[in-house]
Amino acid sequence: RIFVIETKGEVFSNTMKNTLLKKLDDLEGDEIIKGYKGVLVFESLVEQLDRDTTWETFLSEAEEALEKKMAKDELASDVPEEDKFKKYVPVYTVSGAKRKYLERKAKVKLTGWLNVEPGNYPETVFAIQVKSPALVPKYKLNDWIILDSSFRQKETIGKIVLYHHPDLQAEYDDGFILREFSIEEIDNTGELFNDIKVILSPLNNAFPKKEISGISAGTQISIIGVEYEAKKEPWIIAFPGKDDYYKSCLPLTTMKTAAGYWSQEQYDIEDNPDWAEQWVKPKNISGPWEKGTFIAQVIGDSMEPKVPNGSWCVFTPSKAGSREGRIVLVWHAGITDQETGGSYTLKKYHSEKIAKEDQDWVHQKIVLQPLNPKFDPIELFPADENHVRIIAELDTVL
Repeated sequence: RIFVIETKGEVFSNTMKNTLLKKLDDLEGDEIIKGYKGVLVFESLVEQLDRDTTWETFLSEAEEALEKKMAKDELASDVPEEDKFKKYVPVYTVSGAKRKYLERKAKVKLTGWLNVEPGNYPETVFAIQVKSPALVPKYKLNDWIILDSSFRQKETIGKIVLYHHPDLQAEYDDGFILREFSIEEIDNTGELFNDIKVILSPLNNAFPKKEISGISAGTQISIIGVEYEAKKEPWIIAFPGKDDYYKSCLPLTTMKTAAGYWSQEQYDIEDNPDWAEQWVKPKNISGPWEKGTFIAQVIGDSMEPKVPNGSWCVFTPSKAGSREGRIVLVWHAGITDQETGGSYTLKKYHSEKIAKEDQDWVHQKIVLQPLNPKFDPIELFPADENHVRIIAELDTVL
C-alpha cells in the first residue's frame, strides 16, 4: 500500500482539500500496489511524536486528529429547538464563553451546535475544543469538553475548569486555560483576611503547573465553566414510533405535568401521550406496560426511605378497588404541598370508613401519610370529594 502523507498547521487546514486527500482511500489497487491511503498530519501531532511511537499509533492518532478537526468544521449552524440541550449543545470560543457566562453579555456570537450523546443537558452548559495535550489522558488535543457555567465555588476544587487571568500564558490566547483547579490560602500576617493562591494543574506531567498569587479574599475568581459530569440516569432516551409506546419505552414527565393533565378529565391521557417531555427506555426493567404508565422524578424526602429524594419512579394509572396502603400521586385543588409547592403530592393512602344503616361503607376521611415522620399527614374529608383525584400509583423506584 502507498501512503500519501501531508503535514500542515491546523490554521492552514482546508476542509475541501482534506476531503480530496481522503478520496485516495477509495482508489483501487492492482497486482503491485494493493491500495492507497491519504494521511493528513497536523503540526501539533508531529510535536508529540517520540522514538517509541509505532507506525500504527501514528496513523491512528493522525486519523483521530483529522476527524476531530473535520467535526469542528461540520458544526451545525442551527438545530431544531426541541433538539437543543438534548442532542446538541452550544459551542463558543473561549472569549465568547467569557462574555456570555462570566460577563453576562446579552449578544454573543455562537460558533455552532455540537452533536452530543442524547441526554437532558442543563441550558447552562457549553462546549469548547481542547487546544493542548495538557489534559492527556482524559482529553486529547482537539477533543471536545462540555463545561457547565452554573456551579458553586466549592464544587470547583479538583475539577477541570476554564479559567481566565490576563497574565496567563497558555494554549489559548488572551489568558485562557483549561486545567484542574485548586486553591491554597496564604497567611497574610496582620491582615484581617488571608490571600489566596490559585493552582492550575495539568493531567499530563510533561506540562508545568500554573500558579496565580496575591488574590485577595472575596475577589471574584474568574472561572467561566466547570467540567460537566452528567448524572447517570436509570433510563436512556429513545425515539420510538407509536407502535413502540408502552412496549419498549415509557413517557418521561414531571409529577406536576402528569397531575395537571390528569386532573382535567377531558384529557384521555392514556391515548394521547403528547404531553410527555420525551420517551425513555428504563435500564433495569422491561415492558410491556399498561397505557398511561409514565416515569417521573420525585422531589422531596417525605417518602424516604422507600422513595429517596431525587429518585426516578415508574407510575401506573390508578386501579379500581381498595387503595389502602398504596403510595399514590394525588391532585387536590385546595392543597399546596410543602415540598412540591403545587396542588399535588405523593403519599401513602389510608382511608377511614364508617358503615351506614344500609350497610354501605363510606369514607369518613382519607389520610395521605408521609413515610418520613418529619412531615405531617394531609387529611381529606367528604366535602373535598369533587376537588380530589388519584392520578397514579407508585409501581417501581428505578
